Amino acid sequence: MLTPATGATLKKDYNGQDTTAFVASLGWKPTDNLTITPTVRYQLRESNGSNDFTLDRNNVGIREFTTPSYQDRPNRDRFVMASLNASYKGEAINVVYNGSYFNRKNRTNYDLTATTLAFLDVYNDPSNAYYPLLLPTGNNPKLPKYFSAGDVYNNQESVTQELRLQSANPDARLTWVLGAFYQWSKQSSVEYDRDAYADQIINTIFGIDAATFYGSPLLPGNLVYYSNITGTDRQFAGFGSATFKITENLKLTAGARYGVAKYNFGATNDGPFNGGLSSNSGSGKEKPFTPKIGLDYNFDRDNLLYASWSKGYRVGGVNAPVPASLCSADLAALGYTNAPTNYKSDEVTNWEIGSKNKFFDRKLTISSSIYQLNWKNIQQNVFLPTCTVQFVGNLGDARVRGFDIQFTAKPAAGLTIDGSIGFTDAKFTKSVPLSSGLYLAIEGERVNTPPWTVSIGGQYDFQAFGEDSYVRADYQYTSKLNKLTLLTDPRSASYQPFYRTPDAVHFISLRAGHKFSGVDVSLFVDNLLDKAPINYNRNFNDSLYIFGQSALRPRTIGVTASYRM
Repeated sequence: MLTPATGATLKKDYNGQDTTAFVASLGWKPTDNLTITPTVRYQLRESNGSNDFTLDRNNVGIREFTTPSYQDRPNRDRFVMASLNASYKGEAINVVYNGSYFNRKNRTNYDLTATTLAFLDVYNDPSNAYYPLLLPTGNNPKLPKYFSAGDVYNNQESVTQELRLQSANPDARLTWVLGAFYQWSKQSSVEYDRDAYADQIINTIFGIDAATFYGSPLLPGNLVYYSNITGTDRQFAGFGSATFKITENLKLTAGARYGVAKYNFGATNDGPFNGGLSSNSGSGKEKPFTPKIGLDYNFDRDNLLYASWSKGYRVGGVNAPVPASLCSADLAALGYTNAPTNYKSDEVTNWEIGSKNKFFDRKLTISSSIYQLNWKNIQQNVFLPTCTVQFVGNLGDARVRGFDIQFTAKPAAGLTIDGSIGFTDAKFTKSVPLSSGLYLAIEGERVNTPPWTVSIGGQYDFQAFGEDSYVRADYQYTSKLNKLTLLTDPRSASYQPFYRTPDAVHFISLRAGHKFSGVDVSLFVDNLLDKAPINYNRNFNDSLYIFGQSALRPRTIGVTASYRM
């Protein structure tokens, strides 16, 4: 990875990553009908840098990547999840319990250099010797040494409980499930944005100190921004479904879920980037009802046709406070006086028709479906480019249509071929105009989703040295979206003039393995053709400096080993 200032090598293996993970599970049967299974999962992921690079300063073909960051960006992510499953099989009723506890802590470090200079450039005079502060190559070389950085510490904790009662005889004419669900979760986020060079850079550009420019002094530790956000939510729900055999071949399934979701939120923000101290709190309560109904028709044991209708939802929430003093121009351009405090739930209605078929003595299995989703009150992020803050709003409706086909074939002994193809057409069906003349959503505009996905793989299993061995190859394709979206349409309030639509992706992987005494050892090659399509990018402002892009990891060769007791 190269430095943005000089092009010299910043660090070898800059974006290296170490992952440690384990799973421990124990099955216990105190009686013939009762099984209890506790499980513990642990994972620690540590990286010493980001995959982001700056496209306009790189020749992707020869892999000379320049990081947009001016310092290391270490990240650490750890989670522990303990779960308990208990199932009791009775003569008429089965009882199933699932409970879990989840705890996650992660630290993310990010570079604020470009964001801060872009903000200062808004107030910079074009006649100034230091204008613009940002160039396509990074910081203006006339500026003194400057960088700033931020850290975010996220903690997540949740408890989930579910109890189900269900009919014990799967061949009965009427089968049913009744259940209760409870979840409590809490998330906290603390952010520290530091700028050790604030006085120097602002004095260089404007001839005044940082406290005078911002209207308030930096917080202790050179903090230009501090945020402490905590949110909790509780969900209670009851659900049930029943399946009735109308005839031997035709089955009707109907079910529903009714819940009560409560959430609350509190935030304290401070620092000159926030225009001083501010706080916000709020709460909400929703009672979602989500029904479903479906019909299955079995022509015979190898051919099934089904149709279904269902509803789903995503709970709403409370927005973090948006500093009105610094974001007033951005908000006014969108037609807002203040950012909305809350956002509501969004919901989908789904229709689906599909079939599952087996041919040639079950050597070929095909599952296919076509579907339509109507998506209302979509929760979307609204980005404010000058003050680089965002909030969530309910912005328009959309319609999603598509199909998918999956297949598995066994044309010869030991050979298995599997694959899938999917198509999605997602577009807004309702415009959301603003008083500024821009739109938060535009009817007919595509939702930013690639239309085509294709995967195909093959595996050959054989015997070597008297043990099981195998070779496998996989190909995955994701198409490019060649339609206008809210990010690429100048009429949109989310328009980013230098946004680059992600490229099409062609990814090939190979693996060869050998199994012996419970051990599975394999050699693999990922990204065989060493492709480097741009699969993510975003500019954080309207400057020429594009902050973050990433590509596929270069061709990777490695060895894996696993042991199953």
